[in-house]
Amino acid sequence: LVPIADPRSGSVSLVRLGRGQAARRREANERRFSATVESFGALGMRVVVVSSAEQHDVEEAFLAWSEERRRTRWAR
Repeated sequence: LVPIADPRSGSVSLVRLGRGQAARRREANERRFSATVESFGALGMRVVVVSSAEQHDVEEAFLAWSEERRRTRWAR
């Protein structure tokens, strides 16, 4: 089930997608994600990808980014 919001009313309904619909939606989402990451890269910005809402995973992703940034700034 996927939550879909009505743009006019803002009301949210749960919609069941078929296998093909889900695959097309996943592919479109993955293409959009890749394009977004590439756009930031073209601007010289590193993207921090957080694939989990777990506090430990979020902290680890940002700590790794911070450490890499610190190392590359000192290397200049």
